Amino acid sequence: MRLLTSIAGKLKTVLGFAALIIIAVLIWFVLPAVTMGGSDPFGSAMTRGMMIGSMFAMALVYKLRTHLMAKKKNEQLATEMSATDKTPKEELGKQEVSELGHKFEEALSLLKKVKTKEGGKGNYLYVLPWYVIIGPSGSGKTTALLNSDLHFPLMDSVGASVKGVGGTRNCDWWFTDESVLLDTAGRYTTQNNQNELDEVEWKGFLGLLKKFRSRKPINGLIITFPVDSLLKMQESDLITHAKFIKQRIQEFQETFQIRFPVYITITKFDLLPGFTEYFDDLGREEREQVWGFTYPYDDDSEEQDVVPQFLMEFRTLQERVQSREADRLQMESDINRRDLIYVFPRTLGLLQDPIATFLQEIFKPTRFETQPLLRGVYFTSGTQDGTTLDRVVNALGSRFGLRTDGSTQRSGKGKGYFLHNLFTKVIFRESGLAGINIKHERRLFVLHSLAYGLVFSAAVALSGLWIYSYLENKSLVDEVQAKTVEAEAVIADISRYEKDVLVPVDALNTVRALPTGYDDIQEGGKSWRHFGLYQGDKLGQEASDAYGRLLYKTFLPRLLVQIESALYEKRNDAEYLYDTLRVYLMLSDPAHLEPASVKSWVLDDWKRVLPRDIRKNEYENLQAHLDALLEYLPKETPLQPNDELVASVRTLLSTLPPARRFYFRLKEEGMLNKELSPYRMVDAIGSEAAYLFQFKNGQPITSEIDGFFTKAGYQHYFIVDRDEMIERYLTDEWVMGDEYGLESVGLNGELLQTQVESMYLDDYLSTWKSYLESLDFAPMTNPRETLAILKELSRPNSPIIPLLKSISTNTSSDAFSLLGALDSVAGDTETPALDEKIEEQAQVRSNPVIEYFAELNKLTEGDDEHAPPIEETIKMLDELYVYMSAIDGAANTGKVAFENASDPLGSAAVLREMDVEAARQPKPLSTLLDKISDRAKLQTAQDAKGYMQREWDNEVARHCTNMLANRYPFNKRSSREATLDDVSAYFGPGGILERYFDDVVVDYIDTSRRPWRWNENNGVSLGFSESVLRQLEIGRVIRDTFYRTGSPDPAISFELRPINMDKSILRMSLFVNGQQMTYAHGPQSGKRFRWPDQARNADRGLARLVIVTSAGQESITEQGDWALFRLFDQAKVERMDRERYKLTFRLKNEFTVSLELRAGSVYNPFQMAELRQVRCQ
Repeated sequence: MRLLTSIAGKLKTVLGFAALIIIAVLIWFVLPAVTMGGSDPFGSAMTRGMMIGSMFAMALVYKLRTHLMAKKKNEQLATEMSATDKTPKEELGKQEVSELGHKFEEALSLLKKVKTKEGGKGNYLYVLPWYVIIGPSGSGKTTALLNSDLHFPLMDSVGASVKGVGGTRNCDWWFTDESVLLDTAGRYTTQNNQNELDEVEWKGFLGLLKKFRSRKPINGLIITFPVDSLLKMQESDLITHAKFIKQRIQEFQETFQIRFPVYITITKFDLLPGFTEYFDDLGREEREQVWGFTYPYDDDSEEQDVVPQFLMEFRTLQERVQSREADRLQMESDINRRDLIYVFPRTLGLLQDPIATFLQEIFKPTRFETQPLLRGVYFTSGTQDGTTLDRVVNALGSRFGLRTDGSTQRSGKGKGYFLHNLFTKVIFRESGLAGINIKHERRLFVLHSLAYGLVFSAAVALSGLWIYSYLENKSLVDEVQAKTVEAEAVIADISRYEKDVLVPVDALNTVRALPTGYDDIQEGGKSWRHFGLYQGDKLGQEASDAYGRLLYKTFLPRLLVQIESALYEKRNDAEYLYDTLRVYLMLSDPAHLEPASVKSWVLDDWKRVLPRDIRKNEYENLQAHLDALLEYLPKETPLQPNDELVASVRTLLSTLPPARRFYFRLKEEGMLNKELSPYRMVDAIGSEAAYLFQFKNGQPITSEIDGFFTKAGYQHYFIVDRDEMIERYLTDEWVMGDEYGLESVGLNGELLQTQVESMYLDDYLSTWKSYLESLDFAPMTNPRETLAILKELSRPNSPIIPLLKSISTNTSSDAFSLLGALDSVAGDTETPALDEKIEEQAQVRSNPVIEYFAELNKLTEGDDEHAPPIEETIKMLDELYVYMSAIDGAANTGKVAFENASDPLGSAAVLREMDVEAARQPKPLSTLLDKISDRAKLQTAQDAKGYMQREWDNEVARHCTNMLANRYPFNKRSSREATLDDVSAYFGPGGILERYFDDVVVDYIDTSRRPWRWNENNGVSLGFSESVLRQLEIGRVIRDTFYRTGSPDPAISFELRPINMDKSILRMSLFVNGQQMTYAHGPQSGKRFRWPDQARNADRGLARLVIVTSAGQESITEQGDWALFRLFDQAKVERMDRERYKLTFRLKNEFTVSLELRAGSVYNPFQMAELRQVRCQ
């Protein structure tokens, strides 16, 4: 680090001098070529000489000042250190503080003559790094320095300031050729004796360092702690010492406000049994090594894992010690020394926990203190008076069976271990760590070097730029000449007969892009062509004027043609026609030109007339040329408009009321006003609007009403700006000319104002009605979605409330109060006109917006005695939510929904009440309530229908399938028959079908007419299936036919009478369940039959028709419960009237028999279509 500093200092001087020379050369030779506004300020040699002389003088003064300041700092430090402190406040410690300086008087006089590499002669004290050594008394601080083999330049002159090896009681200063070491008294570390005096001395000591080495008072702190204390002390005592040391470290940090490295040295290792014997084989260089470990340095983090890192490194150190144990034992012949060598690695292991405790207490991080920067833990030895640790020797001897003849006496003379390199190669080399970031210092060194390099480069570059500028400007002139020739060729290609605005675009692009022309002027030109030599201003003005003239001659006429075409084509759109005429006349009369209005109209019309496949860059070029034309237009003589066209358009426009023309413009400007915030429902309700509401027209939930149609639009724009705009409009009457102005139709400003306000209010109402009528609830496709929306709507702070309040804000009388308009302009101007209007507002015609929304706005009005009416609606929504929640939470939702819907006085009554509530509310609330009510009814109906369908499937259809499906008489072709018991159980009184009808659907079917129809109950229609409805009706017909008597068994009676039979038939007999009728061409008398016959005879279940002819006997026979029906199925049936049928049987030999059947009712059981229509699904 010090090497980098030395190099940086020399490089700084060299580069600084080089930069001065280069700048001087540039000033002398280049500045005369620079002109400013036509003048030559640097042409005088005297001026340039004075500039160069001043520059060198300032550099010399700066250098001299830097040297003198460093010298003064060093002298002040030396003087202060040798002076006696006279501060009354610290009277208790003045004698001790004086001693800290008195010892240096002789030494400092010699140090001032010493010349250092870094600071030069006399700057020794201020430049060298300083280290403070602290530790308890007797920790070996002084001995370590004596045995470190460091070079002390003053040793031969004044010697070392050390009292003795048994301990020091003063602060000693050690001056090496690389650093200054401050060996403090042990009492400063503990401060447990004469506490107040020690504190004063200590603070005085820190104050001296802070005052004269303010940037970096110290470069590091060396903490010494003896190994014997680690092993002898109780843990509590060890922690106490650690706290003292930590306190001293924190005092350093708080006083100096820097973070510095801390080096922990465990001293007096020669007192550890076996240490001397173990390392006795080391030579001088080996004993100068570092024994311990250095922590990794991370300048991006202030936190260290001190103890875990120590434990890992200490285990590694133990392993290395143990690795050479065998060699040492083999080399040693003395048995006692071998025992001690063997003991040493084990003794070393005893230090792990005490050192860890020591480090943990000092370096544990806290929230209120900066963790000290521990750089390493090192183990050293300098010879001390004393003996080895008896307790340790005896304990290890007992444990391992070694001979221990007591303690080993140390002579106090010997060798230093592991000290020299610790100072020279670790501590001194890290002198730059204190209070700085090494990466930052290195980066600073690089940046300084780059800065000087940049100064040099800038000087060279500046000269190059002037040369380059000259060459560029010469090239620029040539380029302008060449591009002008090209532009003239492109202009010549423009057809005079093509009126499309796209025709001249290429030529306009070319002229616009001429070097130094319009484009370059807009962009500011190319900066590297300036530097006093730029010629573009002269050339650019000519090129820009050429572009303007080309716009005027080629683009403007085609633009006028475009507008004239619109005036011809849009004859039916009077409002559009007026605006177009206004733009047309503006282009012909720059006195009335409004560029923004012209541009707006042209861009809109281009959307209509330009090809749809026009490229983006072409369209952007058109816009750019339009902007340039509007900027250039006032400079030219205007083109003459088509007077005939203007007159015809004015005549046509005269049919449009002036008030409408004005309102159209007022509305257009109002809707373009960015200061008017639009109304958005989502702003009124909040983010929940996204899942509660939607718009029927497919617009997003963020759809808005333009701010023009809001309270702010009325009060802050319409009323405030209307009169001013009327005045502007009156001045705009030049568009219509004198013949068709307001005076021509007898319209004054006051009448115009009334008509415009009427149009505005009509539009206002239409806009809000359209917006609110399109508002709808979000899709409710399932019960969960319906409940979620109902839950939000029914809470006390229902979103309906802020929605209605936001509507009221913009549609109530307050929204149209002129007081609001007065407030909006208060303080700006006096408003007598508005004051007058407030008094007259009651006389203005009724406001359609207020009238339309009056009922809706009353819903949110309340007072101290009466709650707003909307709260009753919210309560009803809450009842509906409770009703729907009960259904949704039930185990059998369908059954609960069915029961609720079937109970006219029960909970389902809320559905009817909600319908009533919706009907009495104004729109759009009524529409929304209808929607939620209909959805609730639909959901109830769906659940109930599901239950009814399941009941049909389980209780009816299943039995029908088992008993009747594909059986006769329900399937005419089936050979299997339905038993009469099954038919009765299904169709009979109290049967399956009738029970389902009475228990489930009786309240939901209209049986008063045929066919039956589903009807509503409690406002809910549960018509879940037309097929089921038809089967119920069929079942009723079958029951009324076969079970008219109310008997649980089927019973029908009918009468048969012969009509005729072939003459060849001698006799005909009919047998039905033991009942018989015979006919032999005699009287045609009838016979009454019953089915089924209750008699128990052999003919039960038999139906037989027998004829006897001369050739023999023929018959038709059927058996079974339904034999009679099967027999009649073989006859041809013809209806004679409502109750009589003709049955014609045709036997094998074409013999025919005709019988008349008279049924017991209008339902002929033998020809019932319903029997064939029975279905089970």
